[in-house]
Amino acid sequence: AVVSTQSTGRLCKVGTSRSEVSEECFQRTPLEFHGSIQWVAWGANGEDWKPFAARDTNVGTLPEGSTWRVNPIPACEYGHGGFFNEDNECPDGTQFEPPYPDLKGFSITYKGLDHLFKWAVVDKVLVPRDLELGEYVLSWRWDNDQTPQIWATCSSIEITEAEEEESQRSSTCEFGRMEGVAYHGGDLNSGLNLILEKEEDCREKCLDSEKCVAYSWVHDSSAGTWFQTCWLKEEGYTVETNSAVSSGYIKDLSCNGDSGNDDGDDEGKDDGKDDGDDEGKDGEEECSYVADDDYCYHGSDLVDGRTQPQDTREECEERCDDDGRCVAYSWVDNEDLKSTEWWHSCWLKEEGYEKKEEANCASGFRKCEKKDDEDDGKDDNDDGNDDGDDDGKDNEEECSYVADDDYCYHGSDLVDGRTQPQDTREECEERCDDDGRCVAYSWGDNESLKSTEWWHS
Repeated sequence: AVVSTQSTGRLCKVGTSRSEVSEECFQRTPLEFHGSIQWVAWGANGEDWKPFAARDTNVGTLPEGSTWRVNPIPACEYGHGGFFNEDNECPDGTQFEPPYPDLKGFSITYKGLDHLFKWAVVDKVLVPRDLELGEYVLSWRWDNDQTPQIWATCSSIEITEAEEEESQRSSTCEFGRMEGVAYHGGDLNSGLNLILEKEEDCREKCLDSEKCVAYSWVHDSSAGTWFQTCWLKEEGYTVETNSAVSSGYIKDLSCNGDSGNDDGDDEGKDDGKDDGDDEGKDGEEECSYVADDDYCYHGSDLVDGRTQPQDTREECEERCDDDGRCVAYSWVDNEDLKSTEWWHSCWLKEEGYEKKEEANCASGFRKCEKKDDEDDGKDDNDDGNDDGDDDGKDNEEECSYVADDDYCYHGSDLVDGRTQPQDTREECEERCDDDGRCVAYSWGDNESLKSTEWWHS
C-alpha cells in the first residue's frame, strides 16, 4: 500500500560484523537524489516510464539538512484515504493533485488486493564520490503520515571502482553551440530518462555515443519535468527557437579519427594509396562563398536567424562555415527593421531553400571545387599517357550546356524565374552557371506572354 508521505535513501558501511548496521549508522550517510524528476514505471520491467516533477524538502529532516522526497501518489479524500472504497477511483477526489489521473489511492482496499498497483515509483540517487569502496547496506525508509508507522527495506550492495569507458569519439571533436535553440526529432534517447546537471555532461554523453551528432539540454528550471533533460540526436533533426534550451552539434563528423588506411605519412585523410608523398589531401575540395546580393533564401532553416544576429555579413558567413550542415546563408541589413528582432538576423540554410529577390538582404552559397593534388612524384601535368601536350587539367571536369529548344523544365525550382527576367537565353544560362546548385534552366520567350511577368522569366 502507498501510505507514506516522505522517503529517503541511506547507506551503512558493513565492517567485520553485521551487528554494526543500525539507524545511527544509516544516518551518517544519507543519499542525495539525482535531479528533480521522478518516474512511474509500468510493466514487469518498467518499460513504460512517465516522468513528473518531484517534491523535495530538507527542512526539519533527520539527519539535519538531508533531503526527503514526498510520496507523489495521493490518497483519496477523508481520513481512511480510500481503504474503505470499492476501488482506487477516489469518487470524492484526492488529498492533493496526482501527477497523472490514474495515479491515486492506496492500491488495496478492505476487499483485499484486487486493485493492486501494476506500476512502481522510481527515484535515482547519487553515490558520493568520496565514499570508501566496499560492502554496504542500502536502506530505503518511508515515514507515514496517516498512520504511526515507519516502513523500511534493505539490500546488500558492493561499491567498486568505476571502470573508465573509453570513448569511441576523439576528445578533439569540436562542437558548435546554439543558445535558445532546440533540436527536434532524430532522438537517440528520451531525455526524460537522462537528467544531467550541466550542459557539458550532456555534450560528453553525445561524444560517448557513436551515432550522436548533436544534443539539446534544457537549462530553464521553470520547464518542470523537462528541466536538465539531455536529448541526444542523430541526423534528421530540425531546428526551432526555444529560450529554455541550449543545443550543440559536432562541426566535423570526421573528427572520429583515422580512416584505417595508415601509410605512415598521412593525417587521417588518406585515400588508401601510398604514392610516397601523401599529405592527406587527396581529392580534397576547396570551398568558397558566392555572394548573392539583394536576394534572400527562404525555407530550409537550420536556425532561427533572429536568435543569433551578426554585426556584419562576414560574421554571418563565418557562422555558416562553422556549421558542417550549412550550405548557404542570408543576412538582413534592412534599415527599416533596425528596431526589430529581424535587424542583422543571420539565417543558416541547408539544401532545399528558395531564392527570392529582396533589397537589403545579403546572401551567399557555398561552392566547392576539387583541389588539384600536390606533387606526388609525377609530373603535375602528366595524365599517365605521354602525348607531349598535357595542360595540367588531368581529372578535371569540363562542363557545358546542351540546348533543349521548345522544352520547359518543371519543378525543382531554385528561384521564381519571374523575379529575375533575363533579356537573352545566354544571360539565363550564365545565371545558372554562377549558381553552384543549378544543373539546368528554362527561359521563357513566348511572344504571347510579352505583357506578362512570364516574359523572359
